[in-house]
Amino acid sequence: MAAAFFLSIEFQQTGYFVYRAYEVGFDRRPQYEEFMQGLNAIGLGVELGIGNWEQRLATQRRAFAEALVARTDFKVLFPDGMTAEQFADKLFANASATPTSAERNAVISAYGTGNTTGRAAVLIAGLETGSVYNRLYNPGFVLIEYFGFMRRDPDDAPDTNLDGFNFWLGKMDTHTLPGEDARGETTAFARIKRAEMVRAFIIAGEYRGRFGP
Repeated sequence: MAAAFFLSIEFQQTGYFVYRAYEVGFDRRPQYEEFMQGLNAIGLGVELGIGNWEQRLATQRRAFAEALVARTDFKVLFPDGMTAEQFADKLFANASATPTSAERNAVISAYGTGNTTGRAAVLIAGLETGSVYNRLYNPGFVLIEYFGFMRRDPDDAPDTNLDGFNFWLGKMDTHTLPGEDARGETTAFARIKRAEMVRAFIIAGEYRGRFGP
């Protein structure tokens, strides 16, 4: 059940979108409070299959992206005056992803005049590429386990560093098969099952001690 919620279209287009946006836009993972704010902003009123949910989701994702690219800390990494090529290459570099020629060209073409609207369009286009989606899938899944089950950042108490996060990320990486495309639900679910990630968090002493009673 827990894995199914993470793999759902709704969460992939909201929570995992927020995670990728921070990694690509700020070259870092989001903090718990930042993630929850973004998740709530994008997912507000969105119920899969109900009403005009697709239009609402697209509108709220675009608004989130436009607010993000207008931030001062974003402009430190993506200063005004960057070319479309420089902007796109920086996005992929922040994700440590190697795009295909088609992906890079598609992202560059979304840049337009380079204003807030164009920059937001490039950001969204970059997040949707298979290269970025797959490169960030494992660290994104591990982080969401901490956010979903422990309701904290991975280096918050009782941890004092990222050793635990890195351990679980290593486990996910170990159980990732060459050439896998996590955009396929069956493929992604098989990886999660092999790594026993959800089970590990559910039976963790911290989770049961804090939330079990």
